[in-house]
Amino acid sequence: MVDQDDGEISPAPYPDSDTDEQATIEILERLFPDEIKSHIDSRDKVPNHDGHLEIVDSNGSPVGRIIVQIKKLPDEKRDPPRKQLKTNHLAYCRTVSDPFVLIVVDVDNDIGYWKHITPEWFKEKNLDSQKSKTVRFDEENLIAEESDYKIDWMNIIEDTKKRIENYEEYEDLKDRANPAIGETKDRFRNIHLFIDKFNHLLNTDFQVIKEKQYPSVWKFGFGSIDYGEESLHYTLYPIQNNENDAQIRDLDSDWEEIRKLGASRRSGVAGNPIERDPERFAYNAIRKEAEKQIKDRNLSYSNSTFLAKEYVYPFAHKYAPLLGLNRSSEYQVNNIRDGYYRHLQFWLTEEISDILREHSIGEVGVHLEGYLDRKEDPRFATIHESAEKQTQEASTDPPKHRIHGSDFDQEILERMIDVLVESPMTTLTKPYVEKDRARDEVGSVDTIWDLYSDDAIIENAKSYYTNYPYEYQNLLRQNFDSLESEFSYPTTEFLLVIIDIENIRAGMGGGWCIHQFWLESNEDELRVEFHRTTDPEIPEEIEMRMDMLEYGGQDYPIIAQSSSGDHKLMEIARDNKPVFEDVHKALDRDLEAYLREREANIIPGAMR
Repeated sequence: MVDQDDGEISPAPYPDSDTDEQATIEILERLFPDEIKSHIDSRDKVPNHDGHLEIVDSNGSPVGRIIVQIKKLPDEKRDPPRKQLKTNHLAYCRTVSDPFVLIVVDVDNDIGYWKHITPEWFKEKNLDSQKSKTVRFDEENLIAEESDYKIDWMNIIEDTKKRIENYEEYEDLKDRANPAIGETKDRFRNIHLFIDKFNHLLNTDFQVIKEKQYPSVWKFGFGSIDYGEESLHYTLYPIQNNENDAQIRDLDSDWEEIRKLGASRRSGVAGNPIERDPERFAYNAIRKEAEKQIKDRNLSYSNSTFLAKEYVYPFAHKYAPLLGLNRSSEYQVNNIRDGYYRHLQFWLTEEISDILREHSIGEVGVHLEGYLDRKEDPRFATIHESAEKQTQEASTDPPKHRIHGSDFDQEILERMIDVLVESPMTTLTKPYVEKDRARDEVGSVDTIWDLYSDDAIIENAKSYYTNYPYEYQNLLRQNFDSLESEFSYPTTEFLLVIIDIENIRAGMGGGWCIHQFWLESNEDELRVEFHRTTDPEIPEEIEMRMDMLEYGGQDYPIIAQSSSGDHKLMEIARDNKPVFEDVHKALDRDLEAYLREREANIIPGAMR
């Protein structure tokens, strides 16, 4: 393959002669346990890899495989272990769907070291601009008779499979389907128009879907189950970067597994939408993918620090004892990171050690809430000390447990922790002001607002209404940048928020107690200001519809005006995540409206 025009390095070409690394391979195959089946080509005729390793379970059933490239560790580069390689060999990680692992072997000491080479690592190191790279190996990633690297590899395999949902079913589909290569049918023209438009959308406006869900996918193919003038039953299947596969396949309509792959049926008087409007129907198909992307919170969250703060703080505060932390009003971000990725994992390994004798880490789901506030258990202190010691000594993260809780999702939590680690923030504080009035101070408590001072209520309103527009804009730009001009939020660059504290305290939170005015202005950046209804600069008729608002001695045209209850403040009081949830709902709503305008028209009742 020649170098690509887009500046990316292509995988290496086939060599003119074989490279003999038989000694390294023999050492590895002696070290591998029975659960690792070697399919390594000692003749090394493939330029970018040396074969693959298949991992099997205790019954000998395959769990998955990794693609490997094996090199001899140079004598002068043993301490620390490192190896210089051409970047076009490392670029192979971007063309395979299986994990790509680089292994170097110390032939004198009969040990090896491994490193998982990922597209993200390749991009992070900016290797497209380099001819070679010295790859450094963590000494804990050791291949030896007593090391537990097999567990790490199994976790990598499972994580990779999760990135392409229904991985195994898609592979099975290709075995069962009949490629329509060489056939000539009238329907192919419209199918190609549909699938070309769908793939174009994935490569442009909806590139985040491809990057997050299908990172190694070249294009999607069309699986035809039932295709006629008045009916359509189909599924889409991924074609990997390293595959030469048909883009149209005929599928067995009786195969039940296709439903797991999102097979969709369209029938009825509306006819077959691909026959009627193939390119518009691509928007119908992409909407399903976009909805899932947002529902799973599988987006790019770079710079979304308030979303991360709102999500991580309640977790860190609630589960602080399991993270090796003392509950506090603030936490160091690095301590939260190590507390989650290290202390908690070591702690759980100790706590469920009996279960792990028969199951591997990752096979067992752990509900964290059951382990809270167990200091009276004499085992607690011992396990805590062991986890603390291992955390201090560890140079890499241990395998992760599958954890559950009523107030967090593990994958989302990890994304948010990573956002904080990558941000300039060093200290995490609570995103909102807590109740600041004691019960004995206020006497009888009629509503929850009796426990908040006026200043606290105002501060929480500021946190929500200031961060919401910023986080929405940031989420849109990070994930659907080319569509930003299609959406109308924020309406202007000046938002005036007026809060009726008296109505909130009177228990009228379900009425109009928070008023928003988007005012026409020439601001360069979003300006948000807050007032109480009783402030002298605020007119009395704010609940009325107005075209102009006098504020600060100036008349502002009102572009948009809305009034709402106190439900956002109530979500804050309940320790929920209102900005996090609301920006995702708004993004989902706006994308749906954008796509519906462009979709093929399908009458209600014609979809099943």
